[in-house]
Amino acid sequence: FFCGVGLVSFQTYFAAYLSEDLLFTEPSAARAWILPGALGSVSGLFLAFVANRCSIKRTVQLSLCVLGTAILALGLGGGSGFALFVGITYGLLYFGLFGLLPAYLTVVISDQAASRIFGQSNLFLGIGSVFGGLLGGKIAHTYGSFEPFWIITAGCVAVAFLILTQLPSDKAPSGT
Repeated sequence: FFCGVGLVSFQTYFAAYLSEDLLFTEPSAARAWILPGALGSVSGLFLAFVANRCSIKRTVQLSLCVLGTAILALGLGGGSGFALFVGITYGLLYFGLFGLLPAYLTVVISDQAASRIFGQSNLFLGIGSVFGGLLGGKIAHTYGSFEPFWIITAGCVAVAFLILTQLPSDKAPSGT
């Protein structure tokens, strides 16, 4: 749910933020997704490499921490140069997260429970993205800017990070 509000909604409104708040032309705002989209195609490979070096859980935590911090900086008025950095970071880290959740689940619980939990988590991701979409539109309309919404979405990413800290490690204890 919190990733839906925080991360999916970011993707929904980023181009609108570029054109509405940062005054990019609409074609420029649309083209701003080319590099993040291209990076999204290698995101899974990149995050899998990192997860193999440390752990799946730590990779997700690191991704959420970086994404939440970057989105928060936009909410605090990061500007157009920083928006490009955030878009690139989003492309590199966000899209690969979808493969890490089922990988994590199959390591820490049974396959049957993993598939059920993954299905339920996708349902809540969708509900969160609908809620975030409505909230983002309302905030942009009310305040004339998406920046307050970025602060809320960063908070939702932080909540997802905190929930993840309570889950078990996916690495077997060493030394036995």
